[in-house]
Amino acid sequence: MGAGDDLATKRGQLDAKYPDDEGQDYLADWHGEEDFRINETARIMYAGLAISTASHIESCFEGFGKRCGITLPDRANWGMKKERLEERIGGKDCLSSVSGNEDAKRVRLLGNCFKHNDGKTNAEFVQAFGGTVGDEIDYEREPWDELITSVGRFLHEVFKMARHHWPER
Repeated sequence: MGAGDDLATKRGQLDAKYPDDEGQDYLADWHGEEDFRINETARIMYAGLAISTASHIESCFEGFGKRCGITLPDRANWGMKKERLEERIGGKDCLSSVSGNEDAKRVRLLGNCFKHNDGKTNAEFVQAFGGTVGDEIDYEREPWDELITSVGRFLHEVFKMARHHWPER
C-alpha cells in the first residue's frame, strides 16, 4: 500500500468516525497524525496548482479572444471562451491538434474534480483519461513539471495563432 492508499484509508476512517461532522473533532483528529497531515497538505497544494493553472489558461483564452475582437457574455466559461477563440483563429476544434492541449485539458479536469467532486474522478475525467468514476485522485503523483512545461508551450502556440488575428495598432 502506497502513501496515497494510506491517505485514502485514513480519510475513510475519519469520515466513518465523523459522518456528519466537519467541525473541530474531525479537524483535531485529522491534524493529529503528522504523516497524514503532511500528505493531505501536499495533496491540497497540488490540487490548488491545478485550479490556478486552469484559471490561467482560461484567462489566456479570454485575453487572446479580446485582442481578436471577440465579445463574450458575462460569466462565459472555459468551453465558451475556447470555442469562440477557435472560431476566430482557425475553426472548430483547431486547438485540439496543438501540442499540450491534452495536458491543458487534464489540468482543467484535475482542478474541476477537486473543486466539484471532492478530489475524485468524475465522468468527464474518466472519459478523457481512463479510470473509474469516484476514484480518488493522487494530485501529488501527477507529473507537474511536465504538465507545467507542456501547458506553457501550448499557451505560447495559441498566442502565436491568435496574434495573427489582432487588429493593427
